[in-house]
Amino acid sequence: MRTLKLCYRQAVVLLLLGGAALVFALHVGVTGARTPTLGYVAYYTSAWLVVHDGNVDRLYDGRWFIDQTPRAGIDEPRDIFNVNPPPAALLALPLVPFSPADGKVILLLLNLFFLGATVYLVRSAMAVAFPQAVASPVWLPAVAGLALVYTPIAENAHLGQAYGLLLVLVALAFHGYVGGRDRWLGGALGLLLVLKTAGVVLWVIPAMDRRWRALASGALVAGLVAVCSLPLLGARLWWEYPQWLPSLFNKVWTGQTSYQTLASIAHHLTTQHPRYSPAPPFDVPGLAAPLAAIAQAVCLTAAVAVLWPFAREMLPAPLHAQRFATLLALAAPLQPLGEEHHYALMFPSIVVALAAAPRPFAAHPGRVMLTVIGVLLLLAPLEYESERLLNGWWGLLAYPRVYGALLLAGMLAAGVARPLREWVPALRSA
Repeated sequence: MRTLKLCYRQAVVLLLLGGAALVFALHVGVTGARTPTLGYVAYYTSAWLVVHDGNVDRLYDGRWFIDQTPRAGIDEPRDIFNVNPPPAALLALPLVPFSPADGKVILLLLNLFFLGATVYLVRSAMAVAFPQAVASPVWLPAVAGLALVYTPIAENAHLGQAYGLLLVLVALAFHGYVGGRDRWLGGALGLLLVLKTAGVVLWVIPAMDRRWRALASGALVAGLVAVCSLPLLGARLWWEYPQWLPSLFNKVWTGQTSYQTLASIAHHLTTQHPRYSPAPPFDVPGLAAPLAAIAQAVCLTAAVAVLWPFAREMLPAPLHAQRFATLLALAAPLQPLGEEHHYALMFPSIVVALAAAPRPFAAHPGRVMLTVIGVLLLLAPLEYESERLLNGWWGLLAYPRVYGALLLAGMLAAGVARPLREWVPALRSA
């Protein structure tokens, strides 16, 4: 009877996995797989210029870059490159020998490979942190199905963005941290930093644990990539990017709701813009940057406090998994620009949160329910860019990904935090 029940469960999960694959295919779009899209255009054009032009000093000149896209064989859409670090211009080099349409198909296949590698690495880490969960025969197909229906991952594949590769690096860092492999952790963090300035907040993890080898490995990898890129990209881009990056937190378009970040919320509610926020509750533009900075600082400080001096005594592997997942959940909301596909990097956080949900349910029903709500806010294909949400306090409803990420981070941190009565002794001993 038990074997029959297990086979039934496996059949149901495999059926759902097939449905998830169909949802993924419909989202990506079989007919649109060859169509250049925003994001992909920037990668392909910049790589084409590196190969065929050689003069890439003006990559951060938006108007000039837009004029170059027809030279690379792309008439529409036009895109800019200046939100990317210099090495991002090299990501699409393997696609340049192909036409833009063929390159987009190849990138889609690569993203499917990256997704498979991610599921494998996450499973390896979870086998160390939560072996009982992974031991279930339905766990792997369930996680694979979750990855396929996770809207940010499908959106990344649809747009031809680079976050499939970055997700593999996040999974590798997760695997390295939980498994005690400092070089893997550091190397992955170094590549994340230099390729897309993604996951900067994750550098807090080895710093909290005093894993100096991981920090040194990350700095070494990032430095080597930067030095090796100089013959192709030159030094000027490396001089311009650090000056350009801080301004992304305070642009006229920062408040558009496609950017699911704390900075976008602050701008949307305090800065009038005819297109992105026609009638904000307050029109005090000077408040946007300070409010965003305060919100970011509070979130990061609270997370570090709970995960470090106020963390309860736990087995190392589950503690490390939840620490990593908590800070990873904050990575996108704390960025200056965090669109739908940026949230693809949160996939390991979702897996950890669901595995770490308290059992039995009766012990902490509120925490379990809030975890599920957070996952749904991240997972569901919500129309948060609707014009109905542009004006007044309705704008607060236009940021479901931010709320889902913060809710998930809060529930993960709650699973690690000591009881309040132990905070003062913990602070004294930290």
